[in-house]
Order: sequence, then C-alpha cells, then structure tokens
Amino acid sequence: MYKLLFLSLLAFVLVMFNSCKASKSATTTSKVEEKKAATASNATFVGTWATSVSGTPAGDVNFDLTFEQADGKYKGYLMGEGVRTDLTDVKVEGNKATVNFYSSQFGVDVYFTAILNETGDAISGYVMDSFKMSGKRK
Repeated sequence: MYKLLFLSLLAFVLVMFNSCKASKSATTTSKVEEKKAATASNATFVGTWATSVSGTPAGDVNFDLTFEQADGKYKGYLMGEGVRTDLTDVKVEGNKATVNFYSSQFGVDVYFTAILNETGDAISGYVMDSFKMSGKRK
C-alpha cells in the first residue's frame, strides 16, 4: 500500500516540477533502442513483470505489472503490497508500450513508457519522464 501511495505522491511532485523543467525528455528512446525493439517481432508484453522504478526520492519502488490482451486491445494493472491499480490507457506499437493510470490520491495521471527487449524477457523505460524503470518477466 505504501508503494502505491508513494507512486501517487511521486506523480504529484513530478507534475509540479515538470511544469518548471525545460529539458530534453528522458523518454526519448535512442535510435539503437528503437531498432533493437523493432527486431523482437515474436515477443509480447502480455504477462506479469517484476518491475522496479529506481532513483526516486524514497529509493527503489517495486511492484508487479501485468499486461493482458483481449480482442486486440491491451489492458493491465499494477499490484503492490496487495493493492491493485488498473491501468487506464495502454497503447502498444511494436515493442513499445505507453501506459497511463489515474492517481486518485492526488488527482493526476501517471504515465510511463516501456520498451520490450529482443528476447521478450525484460522491459525498460521511464516513469513520468524522470525515473528509470526496469522489469523482468515472471
């Protein structure tokens, strides 16, 4: 529960600071990463990922991230300390997923981008353009 609360608090703080920040977006994926992601044609995001967001003011935050697919549409949820948070918007293009969810504690949307590696067993990306995220398939 504390991790979910922390993610919500983090979203609020980042929204406030990002409005004042004029720097290059950390979610800009390098051409090398995009090329590697494009070669993993048989890999899929569907499944559960042991995920960590590092470098936050409170240290690393760990949670399970689950992607599901039905009728060609993706959906999913986060699970941390027994608390489930549904993802409100999941878009997958090739091996890149963009994800949003709503933080009811602070009334803000949280977003992240995940890139699936070539073998389909790991993801990497950034949360709120600032904090590195990584995950391994469970």
